[in-house]
Amino acid sequence: MDRGPTLSRSVRLIAITTLTLTAILSAQDSRPARKAIKWEELSPKAKQKFASKSLEQFAVYWTDEAGWHSELQMRNNLAAQTLTVTPSLRSTDGTEVALPPVTIGINDVITLNVHDLLPKSAPQMIGAYGSVVFRYQAPGPHALYAAVMVHDPGHAISFHLDAFPKAANYDVGSREGIWWLPNQSASDYLILTNLDDKQPLTAHVQLFSADGKRSQQPIQVPPRSTNRVSVRALVQQAGCKGITVASASTRPTELPPSTPHTCCSTRPRTSRS
Repeated sequence: MDRGPTLSRSVRLIAITTLTLTAILSAQDSRPARKAIKWEELSPKAKQKFASKSLEQFAVYWTDEAGWHSELQMRNNLAAQTLTVTPSLRSTDGTEVALPPVTIGINDVITLNVHDLLPKSAPQMIGAYGSVVFRYQAPGPHALYAAVMVHDPGHAISFHLDAFPKAANYDVGSREGIWWLPNQSASDYLILTNLDDKQPLTAHVQLFSADGKRSQQPIQVPPRSTNRVSVRALVQQAGCKGITVASASTRPTELPPSTPHTCCSTRPRTSRS
């Protein structure tokens, strides 16, 4: 069968369609490109929006005690410029020591080994623990992602503690976490860190046991300080048995911005090698 005329019409139709699409795409491409706006052309209000300002993020726990390894992890989320961050370590009583500033490349990540930095930068913090402050200049807080990783080398134990900006207002509510004491050599701690520079924190720690028992104990945390409470001691005082839930709740008039955390270790302490 001769299909010559049908094929010819199909070829012409394809050609017309192709030309039509080419004309449409050409018309779209012929639109003038958007002009890049220079910094000096921005209005004062726009400049204020994008100008860098002094910012802080806080991580509630780090430790250089025997048997533990802490890392400071920082990522620059800016797409067009580097980011300089100054991490500072706080001890349990709020004493602060700044570590050398680090400059992070665009979309890059830097990890600092705390133990390696201490002999030269903060020898008074060797063997100590507390909280961390990350200070930097950026248009907004999300320019930096920061966290602390606390490892127990040789054991499958690690804690990931995200840093976060300090809340502007009082924080009301509670935090909850499960603690576990599987044997007599296990250690379990409740970490309470007060980020406020002036006001003390009163945390009302409640223990709930599997058999329904409930115990409450107020714990004071001075400004900028870290209070590490032995969960085993709390359990013994409360007379609780079995796996229970530990929560920290506070009264609205007593709680500056802060975050309680629970950390645990399921082995005896050893000396640092």
